[in-house]
Amino acid sequence: MSKATKVTSKLIMALLLSGVGLASMTAYSRYAANEPLPKAISKEATEQAPGEKPPAEQTQPPKETASTSVTVLTPHSKDLQVTFDSATVKLPEGENPMVFALNHYLRLISSVPADAKVLGVSVDGGVATVNFTSAIDAGYGSADEKVILDGISATLAQFPDIKSVKFSAEGKPLTTLGHADLTDPTPIIRNKKPTP
Repeated sequence: MSKATKVTSKLIMALLLSGVGLASMTAYSRYAANEPLPKAISKEATEQAPGEKPPAEQTQPPKETASTSVTVLTPHSKDLQVTFDSATVKLPEGENPMVFALNHYLRLISSVPADAKVLGVSVDGGVATVNFTSAIDAGYGSADEKVILDGISATLAQFPDIKSVKFSAEGKPLTTLGHADLTDPTPIIRNKKPTP
């Protein structure tokens, strides 16, 4: 075998080994690198408060629970009749499901000021108190007020512990949004089924 043939065969062998190595790295990066590290060696496992026991190792990802998604409504109004389309969306981490669903609903109503939003919802004895920014108190006509109130009630209907709702703005009770008397808690509407 000549010297040139030996050099050529060594180059071919080096290229083949390089190709196999490159293919292996590509396969690894595509399939294995995206897998989460086991908790025993992940960063989360090493970050614990002093005296805190390490979390139990999970062999399967946690199952999605009802608190990870929420139903949001889209209103449709004609002749003072309000209907809703519904969709289930993923709840952003750390969000209160009631606040998220109500704020999503309010953003869809053109008569509601952009800076009007729900600050929080507290529930006591089946009565939800929805606390808005003061911008919600904009004085609505009958049709707009009905869309707002019916939608809030229908949105809260997905939470079975809520039987009625009261309204406040910046912590002060709202007695009306225009025409309806909101002095007493308003019953939740559960008979209006949103269309999927």
